[in-house]
Amino acid sequence: MNEKEFKFEKRQKRADHPLIHKKFQNCKHALIKFQVDYAVSQEMKNKNKRDPQNVASLLIISLFTSFLFSNSASTITWDLINVAYNVYELKKFNWSAVVLCFLQEGHKKHDKEKPVTLSGCLLLILVRIRELYLFFFFTN
Repeated sequence: MNEKEFKFEKRQKRADHPLIHKKFQNCKHALIKFQVDYAVSQEMKNKNKRDPQNVASLLIISLFTSFLFSNSASTITWDLINVAYNVYELKKFNWSAVVLCFLQEGHKKHDKEKPVTLSGCLLLILVRIRELYLFFFFTN
């Protein structure tokens, strides 16, 4: 399977998509986690008008914000949101590589620029520490 390469861009613009216009029309820059959570809850309340693809996209954006691409500012950028609204394109990306790249870029930025936020899937760090601990524990 041919995998698409995902590049994080600093100044990504919003995609022209009905879901984004409907749920995040007033947001110009990165979204804050509570905006995503609010959009999910509003979509879930509309039992008669619920669109399964919108629900899936919003849940993916929530997953990105809460877990895979989390940061201490609780924001998500448009480059990730623009990918998430097209659920059929998601399988074309190597998401483990994208998550690792995001974590590494966040670490590099933290070392160089001393930013206010910390970015990346912090659970991934804990899993790796556990693996290293078990490796050293059972090999010694």
